[in-house]
Amino acid sequence: MIDIFTSDNITFIVKGAGVSLLIASFSLLFGIIIGYFVSQMRLSEKKLPRYIANVFTEIIRGTPMLLQLMFFYLVVPYLYLEVTGNGLDVSPVVLSIIAISINSGAYISELFRSTILSIDKGQMEAGKALGLSKKVIFKKIIMPQAMIRTIIPLANEYVTLIKDSSLGSAIGVVELLQASKIIGSVHYNYVYPLLGAGLMYLIMTLVVSFFTRKLEGKYLVNA
Repeated sequence: MIDIFTSDNITFIVKGAGVSLLIASFSLLFGIIIGYFVSQMRLSEKKLPRYIANVFTEIIRGTPMLLQLMFFYLVVPYLYLEVTGNGLDVSPVVLSIIAISINSGAYISELFRSTILSIDKGQMEAGKALGLSKKVIFKKIIMPQAMIRTIIPLANEYVTLIKDSSLGSAIGVVELLQASKIIGSVHYNYVYPLLGAGLMYLIMTLVVSFFTRKLEGKYLVNA
């Protein structure tokens, strides 16, 4: 055990944890952006945007994230080669962020949609009575309230993404899980490296959960 947890190996695992946080953080950021626009399409009065958004969310939510990750890692470069005749040189980390962002965006879009619909319709009527346009009412009245209600669920989504970042190991991303597997293969002992990785995941998610509970307490007090 002492031979496994050397300073170099610990540094390697910590760097892997940093990559996991990097993937989770950017995936959440881009997932929020994707989710916002998809939610707007799903709430649109026009049929075509609603149809496209619904098909998108059903496909993403109805297929495994690992399959989507493999699609971007194996299929997209192949299609790019067929169309352009050139290889597609993209980092596995970037591909992981793209795939996980799209997956997260589908779920976040439903979060945004349901949260917006949960706002009392009377506020829309009150805004119209004041002579405000739908766009102004939505931007100034509905969205600020909806965004506050999404803070806690988005924090929980971040916890999920930290764990889901481990899927990047399937395409060679040296994140926390892959780093522990590499160390295990070098020392012919996977028990302690995997336990160490599990502990690191637990620490990261517990820290995020701690701040989530703080936010939840503040939200409930101010509600």
